[in-house]
Amino acid sequence: MTHPSLLVTTSTAVLLVEGNGPRTIHTGCGIYFGLTWDRDFIYILCRNNLGHGKLRRIFGYTVTIEILDKSFRQVDSVRCPSIHDPHQAIARNGSIYVANTGRDRIEIYNNNSFSSINWTGEQKDVHHINTIGFDESFFYVLENNKQQRSMVKVFDLNWQPVQDVSLGLGAHNIFRQAQALYVCSSLDRAMIRYDLDTKEMMKFPLLGRKWLPRGLAKGNNRFYIGLSAEGTRQERHGRLSGKLISTNEDFEIIDTTDLEGAGQVNEVRLISELDAAHNEVPF
Repeated sequence: MTHPSLLVTTSTAVLLVEGNGPRTIHTGCGIYFGLTWDRDFIYILCRNNLGHGKLRRIFGYTVTIEILDKSFRQVDSVRCPSIHDPHQAIARNGSIYVANTGRDRIEIYNNNSFSSINWTGEQKDVHHINTIGFDESFFYVLENNKQQRSMVKVFDLNWQPVQDVSLGLGAHNIFRQAQALYVCSSLDRAMIRYDLDTKEMMKFPLLGRKWLPRGLAKGNNRFYIGLSAEGTRQERHGRLSGKLISTNEDFEIIDTTDLEGAGQVNEVRLISELDAAHNEVPF
């Protein structure tokens, strides 16, 4: 059996997960969040806390986009002063789209400059916007809404609103396949599939109440999902255990890889074949 290759970001590192287990390819830049690529480079969103607890509240943190080549060699590092508490990132048409969670908007990085899309009117973390995706017709943005029901916002490619779908609780990630929307409903400890035609929603529990799903990739006939052990924020941003599971189309678990001491899993990307939940660009 040929084992897939995936990139996984966690609160401590970026891991390459293959048949011989996980291997660290980047560390030392704080908490690793979104990961994306274009034809030439890999882009990784990092948040480096300047202290912990009271010190962090005083000094804050820096946000960078770490740029690597496809052999995982460092190429550049870009400071992002307009981005606060980033989450997912995705490359599209020469730009990097970032869920700028702390500013309640989407940030766009292009040619060493930043612009933004803000439909909420807020400048602080109100809706906890944590996910952005697109297909040939639409942008998809997920408002996590913290302890409330999450909302998938659908926009056309000119950022005009098309549809809102209430989906999941404390949710992360969006994937659309035909007329079905998928999200990781983290606080339900489950995957959710929603049929846009029939409005039917199906919930698929995973590994029990301890494990929160976050990070989603899609291969030819499998899903790949990150799982993080439940814990305090300090524990999750430390070296709490994580897992990477593969499932069939109905989320029955096929394989499990332990990510011991990696911390919270934030992103999962498939690189050994086209990741349908990413940006349609082969690795």
